[in-house]
Amino acid sequence: MPRARRTRSNARLLILLLAWAGFIVAVYCPDVGRGFVKDDFTWIRAAQTAIAQPSTIVLPKEPGFYRPLVTATFVLDYAEHAWRPRGYGWTNVGLYIACAFELSHQTGSHTAEIARSSSGVVNGFASSGAPVSRIRCCASGTAV
Repeated sequence: MPRARRTRSNARLLILLLAWAGFIVAVYCPDVGRGFVKDDFTWIRAAQTAIAQPSTIVLPKEPGFYRPLVTATFVLDYAEHAWRPRGYGWTNVGLYIACAFELSHQTGSHTAEIARSSSGVVNGFASSGAPVSRIRCCASGTAV
């Protein structure tokens, strides 16, 4: 690849990454730690049980959602933050970023390739993780 073309590609990649970072800061970060929603309480109760009986992460006592990685993140969050939602929110931000990079890696598509077309940028944002409000679903391999 000629140097000029690589420089343009790197510039596009930087623009895409800055736009993505701006998206996270503008949309998600203002709501980090504002409180728990809906099923968070169920996950936290499952985490409490899993702390006392770790086998319930893999073999839950009650039927329902089976997402051991999600439960494991809630176990770690509960152990560290108890009922304070801000820590859970920052875990979600970290998982969102990790899922976006892993998705990019797993699909084998290079972010520079996505940045080559304007529709690619939109598709890149749409597929970069789970919906912002439900980031933990990415860790379970499901989409909401």
